[in-house]
Amino acid sequence: MDTASYINILKETLEKKVSVLQALSEATKRQTVIAQAEEFDTDAFEANIEQKDALLDQLNELDDGFERVFGEIRSELNEQKDIYKKDILNLQDLIRRCTELGVEI
Repeated sequence: MDTASYINILKETLEKKVSVLQALSEATKRQTVIAQAEEFDTDAFEANIEQKDALLDQLNELDDGFERVFGEIRSELNEQKDIYKKDILNLQDLIRRCTELGVEI
């Protein structure tokens, strides 16, 4: 597999991570609403926790996959920064977005 394909995989992984983090943020907001309701709904709270657990599992899988793929091309990206500058900046923007969402959560 060529470097461009690996970069594409990294980009897709980060885009999926953004989506999962957004879903996790929404689930966290729902959890707050459920917890603050006058009448506590145990079933809704437990379902929400299960959804968040599944999302966290997805995040872990995405992180593991990203690390494996990045490990394959790390040295080439470092050695040829000029060639991959646009791709690197794109990946950095996605990572920044993931970080922002993580802080928000």
